[in-house]
Amino acid sequence: ESACVSVHGANRLGSNSLLECVVYGRRTGAAIALFVQNRKMPSLQAELYVQEAEQQIQALLNQPGQYRIAEVRQAFQDCMTEHCGTFRSEEIMRSGLQQLQQLKVQSTQVYLDDKGKCWNTELIEALELRSIIVVGQMILASALNRQESRGAHFREDCPNRNDQNFLKHTMAYYSPAGIDLQYRPVAMTLFQPQERKY
Repeated sequence: ESACVSVHGANRLGSNSLLECVVYGRRTGAAIALFVQNRKMPSLQAELYVQEAEQQIQALLNQPGQYRIAEVRQAFQDCMTEHCGTFRSEEIMRSGLQQLQQLKVQSTQVYLDDKGKCWNTELIEALELRSIIVVGQMILASALNRQESRGAHFREDCPNRNDQNFLKHTMAYYSPAGIDLQYRPVAMTLFQPQERKY
């Protein structure tokens, strides 16, 4: 689904993704194979990355922690439901971003019952929790910055579409310094955007 960004625009119909996944999965795989075919792989010191990952894992296993993974994950799900649902406003989304920042801190203070390194699903859940919170922050930051309503993204404080300023793709990049939002123009071909009338 990530490969297919514009077939349905901002409002893909529910249960209509299987064909997209098949078609764009194949196209993406073929494009990647062509892209890497004659490329020189960058020289990386893999041991540095492995060492960093091992240290992160060991820190998670060793920390005393004060939060349960399920507790923080449920708080994340509740936050996204409440602050990033179908109907949004600047105030609601800003409040959600503040909550996610608190949950991000909590995600680094989780307690693991399983201290093993083999088949430790709890460890996987702890690592996934950190990632989904970052994704949630990127989604909310992108929605907050898009000061319009478009497709399934509806802002109560900006109820109209704004093609002049927001007929573009939002590209969100994460780094430890924060979220960087950039934009890419929409490729206009045969069909021009039109207002939907229900």
